This record gives sequence, C-alpha cells and structure tokens, in this order.
Amino acid sequence: MLKAVTAVILVMLLITGCTPHPAAGIWLSPGANADDISKVEVFFDPKVKIYLSASEEPGMQCGWWAIDKQTIEMECVYLASTELKVKYQLKVTGTDAAELHKADRLVTKLFRQSN
Repeated sequence: MLKAVTAVILVMLLITGCTPHPAAGIWLSPGANADDISKVEVFFDPKVKIYLSASEEPGMQCGWWAIDKQTIEMECVYLASTELKVKYQLKVTGTDAAELHKADRLVTKLFRQSN
C-alpha cells in the first residue's frame, strides 16, 4: 500500500512539474507606454523576448523565473547594448490579462494574443 501511495505522489509531482507557467505566451500592449513596449513573448523555457514599438525585431532578451503561481520576474538586456540591464515583473491577472511592472511601477496592461 505504501509503495502505491508513493508512486501516485511521484507521478503527480512529475505531471505538475511539467506544466507551463500561466505567463507563458504572447502578450500585447494595447497602447503607448513609458517603456515603449508593444509585445512580450514568454517562452516555456526561461526565455523572454520584448518588442519595442519602433521595431519588428526584439529590443530586449530576458531570462525569467517564477515568483509565484501568477507572477514571473525577468532580468533583461537591451540587444543594442547588452551592458544595459532592467528587471520587470509580469503578473497574470486574468485568463487573458496581465500587468507588466518595473520597480513596483505599472508599465502597461497586457492582453494575451489569440491564436
């Protein structure tokens, strides 16, 4: 009996450990913002591309880690000047809604891109 319970617990840990974070996906900003961010692409592997309004190519690349079940923190570098680093937090606030913060300041609300 103990072996069966242990096996079930291990299987549950493996299954839940492989699910993507709710922040994974493509997020769009509905309008202008102080950081000029138009799109945030959060990948399952801890990588993020941030697009600025003036370009179709990413302006920043980031690594991310989960803060909690709804929030990730990102450490980003500007691709034009990798010495410039900035941290953001993306907090999922609803099924297809999120907020992007920098230093406890709301940068923009985001909406998940539909497929």
